Amino acid sequence: FFLKLGVHRSSILFAFGGGATSDFAGFVAATLLRGIGWRAIPTSLLAMVDGSLGGKVAINTTSGKNLLGAFHQPEKIYLCP
Repeated sequence: FFLKLGVHRSSILFAFGGGATSDFAGFVAATLLRGIGWRAIPTSLLAMVDGSLGGKVAINTTSGKNLLGAFHQPEKIYLCP
């Protein structure tokens, strides 16, 4: 999908949502073109804290939780206290 849209190395992916959305978007950003920039716009307190620590992004599989992942910090995290 993203490649058909012409995403390139300087593209930025925005993640708007909770922790699961941020984890998925960060994983996509980490694996697409071996890593593009991404920015998080968390909508829950847990996502705000989770998104600002560690940069762990992962997805669940049928074999277990968070088994596919990477460490890929967001370039920016936008918060609305």
